[in-house]
Amino acid sequence: MDFGSANGCRHTELGGVLNSNQNSNQDLNVELLAGPTSNSVTTPVVTLLLRQTFSTSVSSLGSIQPALGDITSSGGDIMDLSGNAYNVPASNQWYQVLAWAGN
Repeated sequence: MDFGSANGCRHTELGGVLNSNQNSNQDLNVELLAGPTSNSVTTPVVTLLLRQTFSTSVSSLGSIQPALGDITSSGGDIMDLSGNAYNVPASNQWYQVLAWAGN
């Protein structure tokens, strides 16, 4: 999920956080949330689940995609391999990434 820079948080910094807490070769379940303020980051943009076996081509929010291969082996960056581009409203300026292991 290379969402560039959002409020000073770059995707490479997220990779660094993952590297310090997880083996960067271990795929994780990941959810990207968005919201207009820091205390209302509740809209799911995409969820990557290890148990999901097929990807779908969508641009709507709330998509569920496979997590297989979502953590890169070089730097631990998070990748959505479906190739989808999600239409996040411009009013959503805050983002939160949730990640957990297991199915």
